Amino acid sequence: MRLSFSEARQAAGRPVRLAGTVPAPRPVAIREVLELSPLHFDGEARWADGEVRLTGALSYRARLTCVRCLNPFTAEFHVDVEERFRPAEAALAYDPPTIGRRRGSSRKEQRSRAGGEAEATQAVDADPGVEVVAKAEIDVERVLRDLAIVHLPWAPICRPDCAGLCPTCGKDLNEGPCGCEPEAIDPRWLALRTLWDGRK
Repeated sequence: MRLSFSEARQAAGRPVRLAGTVPAPRPVAIREVLELSPLHFDGEARWADGEVRLTGALSYRARLTCVRCLNPFTAEFHVDVEERFRPAEAALAYDPPTIGRRRGSSRKEQRSRAGGEAEATQAVDADPGVEVVAKAEIDVERVLRDLAIVHLPWAPICRPDCAGLCPTCGKDLNEGPCGCEPEAIDPRWLALRTLWDGRK
């Protein structure tokens, strides 16, 4: 799934529909992520103010490992996509000069244009919400894969009240108590335990 800047510009402000399925990113450098489903995207792109604005809805499922009980579970994700892209040549607020000295232009004018180029480039780079693209088209699939990975949890939990594993015998406490004796507390920590119990 790709979109060229020329296609978006020729639409003259009208939305360009973008919808389809994107293969899941592989591999994912998160140990608790076992598997990702294909990514489903339904959205549009629009040319405005010299940039492409991509909006839509991204949905997918992930097979994860709970960090508390270590059991696998499946979670669904729904991401609102709002991304902005600007072609590299549009990052300049002036027409790029031809090689050498322009006919009829003075060296002072050329220096002025060069200064404007630097200021315009810095202005675009300073906007963290805009991605400057050096190529003639946007790799929408790459953008969606990156968003899918960013929204994955680093410490997934199967449910908020997951009891986890017994630190002594390793039983899954979601299935019931294990019968292990409560761990003895170092007497030096009793005052802290009393304080903690008082705050519950």
